[in-house]
Amino acid sequence: MMVRPIMDAGPGLNFFSLNKERMLFQALGPLCLPETVHAEMIRKAPNDKRFASAQTVLGKLPTTLLEILSDDSMGPLRESVERLAYMQ
Repeated sequence: MMVRPIMDAGPGLNFFSLNKERMLFQALGPLCLPETVHAEMIRKAPNDKRFASAQTVLGKLPTTLLEILSDDSMGPLRESVERLAYMQ
């Protein structure tokens, strides 16, 4: 089983809007994107001309490269982040 890195909106918007998604996938391999982050990217793309092409790229990527994770399945990740954030 291959563990995919989880991408945030910032890097996704930047790479996708510059049409540099191939570079991103060559460096990191297939990625995951939480539903909430995907929705944020879709919402921001048409509202900011810098990110306009990101929406097109998102619509064309196969799930073999970018898997959209259900927010429901993010429970274990959320718990891990909370544990790390509140460690003393």
